[in-house]
Amino acid sequence: MCVLIGPGWLDARGEDGVRLLDRDHDWVRVEIATALRAGNRVVPVLLGDATPLPDASTLPAVIAELAGLQLLRVPETHLPDGLAHLGDELASLLSGTDTGPADELGHGTSPAADPEPSMTMTAHVSGGGSAYQAACDQTIRLA
Repeated sequence: MCVLIGPGWLDARGEDGVRLLDRDHDWVRVEIATALRAGNRVVPVLLGDATPLPDASTLPAVIAELAGLQLLRVPETHLPDGLAHLGDELASLLSGTDTGPADELGHGTSPAADPEPSMTMTAHVSGGGSAYQAACDQTIRLA
């Protein structure tokens, strides 16, 4: 699971002013907590050059482990190269090949030995993200 974290991710709030991650039923919180609890590989992906990985003390306890995981970054100053690198790292994780640091990302069991030949990922970003975080489809073709 990739957790896309942009500049406004940690402090995104609902109309009532409550931080979304502090709501027990927030779908982002639930998805992250479920993946961590299941032992799935979870990779924080920081969007932008200055987006920090949130400190565990700023996250709800059920997802605080996220702060200690190895991350990937997609810099906006080098967006094409950053997206290419992200795609390479994710393809490596999905194929189970040993191509470097990606094998140390997150935790959990290795992906299935025979992954699908390609997959499509769609990211929908909300909560004050910048333009390059807009929804887009990326197809990763596994070798």
